[in-house]
Amino acid sequence: MKAYSNDLRTKIIEAYQKKEGSLRKLAKRFSVSFSFVWRLVKRFRKRGSVAPKPHRGGLNPNWIWSIGSRYATCLTSIPTLPSPN
Repeated sequence: MKAYSNDLRTKIIEAYQKKEGSLRKLAKRFSVSFSFVWRLVKRFRKRGSVAPKPHRGGLNPNWIWSIGSRYATCLTSIPTLPSPN
């Protein structure tokens, strides 16, 4: 999943600071999850920034898809055995 834009993050924080609604109402208004808004506000209070956290590693999703497609190709290239009659 891609990170939400900084523009959206800034709009949510501005609405929060203007007290335009509860966290749940802001989440619904901006079509994001409550937990995202809650973590965003928490991060903003602690760090003063709305920037997303940096990627912490793990497997690149493109790499996973390439392995899966190669595996599917291998499976389709295996000849099938005749059914026992």
